Amino acid sequence: MGKESWSNGNIAYIPLMRRWMKEVGWDVPLAIGEYDYSGPEGGVEISAAVAQAESLAAFARTQLAYGMYWADPRKNGPTYFAFKMFRNPDGKRTAVGDHFILGDVNDADSVGVYVFKDASRNVASLMILNKRAKKGAKIALDLGTAVPTQKAPRYEYSGASPKAIGELPPLDVSGKAMEVSVAPMSILRIDVKL
Repeated sequence: MGKESWSNGNIAYIPLMRRWMKEVGWDVPLAIGEYDYSGPEGGVEISAAVAQAESLAAFARTQLAYGMYWADPRKNGPTYFAFKMFRNPDGKRTAVGDHFILGDVNDADSVGVYVFKDASRNVASLMILNKRAKKGAKIALDLGTAVPTQKAPRYEYSGASPKAIGELPPLDVSGKAMEVSVAPMSILRIDVKL
């Protein structure tokens, strides 16, 4: 998060704040309040959704206790749909799980892969973010363990339909690997049964 000239690269703000708190002997939950990437117009670009989804994944990765979005995301706007991809893409309240697994990617500046495991449903939700504005991505995923043969539900939020989350045809999944195509500047969620 953040590239500052004085830092010679990226600043890992949340781990930095955690380190500072440890140095002074504080052992309390960490929160980020009143953040907003959407600008004064309420996030009218698809990039606001991708930035929000990346932030939610970063919050999970760093075990942030609370993240308070500055205002209610504009209903049916990109930031609203980013939250919905994590909580309710199908209208059946199928939220991602609470166990976070970071996916390793070759080019993290272009594509992000994040996995949220729901032990109660025995499902892993893969959140794949394509941060490139004009170029799709083809991704080969190593699942690390064999999964049963299945048709995995897929949901996409992209510029192809900026006013709704689209349900794509289910993806045939079997074994330890799968290939996925991702639209430019998009969020793709795939729910895989374990």
